[in-house]
Amino acid sequence: MPGQPAPGSLRRLPLLLAATCLGSGGILLIGRHLLRLQPPLTPELKAADLQRILQWDPDPTRRREAALLLSRSSHSTDDNPRQQQLWLRHQGWGDDPLAAVVLKREAQAAERLGDSSGANQLWTNLLQRFPADPASADALFALGRNDAQLRQHLLQAFPAHPAALAAALEQGNAGAEHLARWGERWPGADAVLRQRCASTAPPLQAAERDQLAASLARLGQIGPALRCLGDQPGQPETRLALAKARLRDPDQEAVAEAQLAALARQTPSGAFSQEAVRLLAEGRSAASLEALQQLPASLRQSAPVQARQALESRDLPAALAVLRRWPADPASWELQWQRARQLALAGDWAGSLQVLAEPSLLGQLPPLLESRRRFWQGLAAWELGDRQEAPPPLAGAAAPSPRGLLRLEGRRAPRPRRSPAQHPRGQRQRPPGTALDAAEQWKPPAGAALAAGSTAGSLGALAAANPGHQPQRSRRVDGGGPPAPGCG
Repeated sequence: MPGQPAPGSLRRLPLLLAATCLGSGGILLIGRHLLRLQPPLTPELKAADLQRILQWDPDPTRRREAALLLSRSSHSTDDNPRQQQLWLRHQGWGDDPLAAVVLKREAQAAERLGDSSGANQLWTNLLQRFPADPASADALFALGRNDAQLRQHLLQAFPAHPAALAAALEQGNAGAEHLARWGERWPGADAVLRQRCASTAPPLQAAERDQLAASLARLGQIGPALRCLGDQPGQPETRLALAKARLRDPDQEAVAEAQLAALARQTPSGAFSQEAVRLLAEGRSAASLEALQQLPASLRQSAPVQARQALESRDLPAALAVLRRWPADPASWELQWQRARQLALAGDWAGSLQVLAEPSLLGQLPPLLESRRRFWQGLAAWELGDRQEAPPPLAGAAAPSPRGLLRLEGRRAPRPRRSPAQHPRGQRQRPPGTALDAAEQWKPPAGAALAAGSTAGSLGALAAANPGHQPQRSRRVDGGGPPAPGCG
């Protein structure tokens, strides 16, 4: 009949629909795959490339990333806030965390242009849409200039955020306790802590005084910490912080060791006592060794104490027994290195190789210490004439630093002197992900260079030159990880 499709066309309709759906799905999958193959955007890209991506890229996420990179001062013309606003316009869409960053930068640009009303609208939008995002801390700081309730919410919701620390610093004495708990190293915080300790209105409670003293001690300010503490003895954490600060001063090392021993004896099962024992065991004086022997039996049988006693006795079987009993303890890692070095300095390369090749520690050491162990194991094998076994460990290990060579020879490498207040070690660890996390590491002295010639031959000469020397060991007062390869 005219106007009706042919029966054959109706039979082909499901096939055409299926082919259309499959084709569309295939095109979408291929397009998504091609989008994923695009290289990630980095700050190293030129402004022209970023502008091209912002204008022509089909992926809206990449366009937003390009806009954020363009809004950086290095890509903005003379750091122009109006130009930054142009880059960031209409990029605050969605619930992605990058949208919060866009709103924050837009609000900051508006503030720089003097547009207080527009900035407040953007801050409010950011706070409403992303209340738990770290960028909202900046919104609370900005909106809380005239709202004490928002400032208090900032301190509670984002206590370690730089905005919260800046707000606490502005509060003066009222923010001292917050700075002591979350950011004693924030610029200017030490002055606020000392000021609060010296003030009498409102009067300091014992717990607040103890916390302020502990923070000052962690900053290396022993005198202000003791004055703030007054006549009260202090909690174990505060006493441990004071002892750590004194350990950085050679003239107060004996006092610090006495404090560590007293703390360990007072609460043998406490976490701070365990830390005190570790620091005491890392000492080098006869008084510290005697103090370790007077500890309760439970602490005398701990890995740090047994490692120190095995090292002082120079008994190889005792050292191996400690390594096998506590292979995962940092005290055993340090014992392995110190005992192997003792034997190498005495010319006993066979004993040094036995300690370094102890199978119970294989796979236990951190990568840096494992690299050091493999290097010296290869060197010991080389000195014993085993040329076939030596190359593999040497090939995969990093050479020790020049400071390590000097320490093996029996001399300390040159290191800039620091006052206790300037010492970067001993900082309190922060929760992961906070804005205050910072890595401060020792660096080799500038200008140091390895001596030319055979590495094995020169190291063997250094070791043989001082067979009777007992290397000094440095005590780590930060509670952190092990030293770098080649460092004693």
